[in-house]
Amino acid sequence: PGVLWNIKSRYIFDDIYTYTGSTLIAANPFAPLPHLYGPHMMDQYRGVDLGDLSPHVYAIADAAYRQMRKELKGQSILVSGESGAGKTETSKLIMKYLAYMGGYMDAASRRG
Repeated sequence: PGVLWNIKSRYIFDDIYTYTGSTLIAANPFAPLPHLYGPHMMDQYRGVDLGDLSPHVYAIADAAYRQMRKELKGQSILVSGESGAGKTETSKLIMKYLAYMGGYMDAASRRG
């Protein structure tokens, strides 16, 4: 019940993400929350260790991206939930973050 209390407490304030260990739980707000997404948030989570900032899908994507670059091996992110839970939208956010990071790293290597 502690996890459920935490999810509910955060959800009231549009904090739709909660960690339980290294697992991210997302509660679908069924409403747009543009302040949670976009380049300004991607920059915030880039290179930051999991758990150092508020729970976010970008934190999970960044952790997988950095592990992939470190180990030179593919990584997996499991997105699970009921119908209408937001799996497709979450997957899109992960792919946008990974594309952003790929473009960021590509631009850095051209400058470097």
